[in-house]
Amino acid sequence: MLSGPWGVGKTHLVKKFLEGLNKVGKKPVYVSLYGLSTIDEIDQALFQAIYPVLGHKATKVGARLTKTLLGRFGINPNFRLDELLNKFTADLYVFDDLERCEAPINTALGYINDFVEHEGCKVVVIGNETELSSREGYAKRREKLIGKTLEVQSDFEEAFQFFLSTLSYAQARAFLKRNTHGISAIYFQAGLNNFRILQQTMWDFERLFRALINKQRQNTKAMSAVLQLFFALSFELKAGRINASQLFPRTNRLIARMARDDGEAADAVTISNRHYPEIDLNDPILSDAVLEDLLIKGIVDQGAIRASLYESGYFITKAKEAEWRTVWHWFDRTGEEFSAALKEMERKFAARKYSVTGELLHVFGLRLFLSSAGIINKSREDISRECKQYIDDLYAQRRLEIAQPTKFGDDMFFGGYGGLVINEKDTAEYGELFSYLEQKRQLATQDTFPEKALVLLRELESDVQLFVRRICLTNSEENIYFQIPILASIDPVDFVRVILKKHPLDQRRLMIAFQARYEQGKLDRELAPERPWLARVLENVIAKAANESPIEKYRLEKIVIARVTSILNGTRNSAV
Repeated sequence: MLSGPWGVGKTHLVKKFLEGLNKVGKKPVYVSLYGLSTIDEIDQALFQAIYPVLGHKATKVGARLTKTLLGRFGINPNFRLDELLNKFTADLYVFDDLERCEAPINTALGYINDFVEHEGCKVVVIGNETELSSREGYAKRREKLIGKTLEVQSDFEEAFQFFLSTLSYAQARAFLKRNTHGISAIYFQAGLNNFRILQQTMWDFERLFRALINKQRQNTKAMSAVLQLFFALSFELKAGRINASQLFPRTNRLIARMARDDGEAADAVTISNRHYPEIDLNDPILSDAVLEDLLIKGIVDQGAIRASLYESGYFITKAKEAEWRTVWHWFDRTGEEFSAALKEMERKFAARKYSVTGELLHVFGLRLFLSSAGIINKSREDISRECKQYIDDLYAQRRLEIAQPTKFGDDMFFGGYGGLVINEKDTAEYGELFSYLEQKRQLATQDTFPEKALVLLRELESDVQLFVRRICLTNSEENIYFQIPILASIDPVDFVRVILKKHPLDQRRLMIAFQARYEQGKLDRELAPERPWLARVLENVIAKAANESPIEKYRLEKIVIARVTSILNGTRNSAV
């Protein structure tokens, strides 16, 4: 038996050995027991290994035809392969993945025993004895069957060089080769003894490396930090020692760790970090968002990766870094840098210089955090009151950012902005500030409706199709008002005047668009402010129709009045 943990390279080692046997005219047979649950399934796999043609599609079709013909001549077609073919003809048999065989362990070992005890065959069994030892009856069976057990040990250098040869990007291959010693140190510090995880991590790193530009690759210190952080976290995550919920957000974890008493039990990430004395798993050179994309979701966001590196201390200078970012990176900046940045952040806060919503929320969260840390000599209640006053002042100055209607939520809704997690985002005070800011943003958005409504009315006059795209959900980026009750800001009299001038075909297009806009009860939910407006539009159309010619009146009743009435009543309409 060859024993060793999953991923240590047992199969690779044996297959390389079997290649040598083939070259000298020996006939080895390799069978994986992975997922096999019956003797017949093992037999089938074995015969296909001995006689590869049996696995060919054409052979299987021919076998079915042969069985059909035999049946017609009265011969039993349900013959077994072992009745026709000899399975004891090889010079060596290798049964791999014993611990992943789904047949009872006694059945699997009993099958292998036929080759050893009854046929005198040479057999190698590959498995993980650590897993197998817990199987009932394994110890007794193996004692009778296994004559010698060899433990497969990691040969890092050989495996690493082989994995390097599988990388397609030459620059990544060269970089990893130059850092063989460092990667070896991380691998052995991890104590994984698992080459598959090493190979997967190298593949993932190659994708990351491709996303970087030469200026970033040439920064030796930055690239060393990226490599160490990436390999260590990848090893820990792939080995299942930590998961995403335990790791992210790292800033919150770092703060919690600093506040924890020495007597409290360490969390999983802290325990993982102890494996790597020279690596900080909280290093922000790769942001949480970037790491989660790379290591959890398999996404390579080139722009986010490059931005994360440029915003780290390896590239940023005091002159280029926003002061609130320096404050956010308090654990990674000098005391002098932090103090100067905090002073500037507070100056800008007092002068109401921040108006970008994401930056504003970061400053609010940082001020709450620094209050709790005793760095800002104000209570959390005072901080909350000051931040609400800040919001009120921006609203009064008409400087609050308006939410983009084409977006289904800003970064802030997910607790981050600019690649950084917002401090205190899970606290009651921050939640209250966030809600208050959103309420004011909604008011600020509504304040712009009258002006935007006039523009929309002019678009209706000149381009009915554009107006339709504005108010209905389509695949176009122009449907910016599909869930915003902006029509309520248009004078119903002016609106009716414009639509009555339109060609009947355009009037029908408008009414079809209205039905789509208000379907599924939207007129009673997000578009509820438009219900009284729509009722007044209907009144105006009815009044105007009374003065039209009989055919015009009839057409308006069928095309416009009937449709709008059905929309208001929430009923289906069969008008033209």
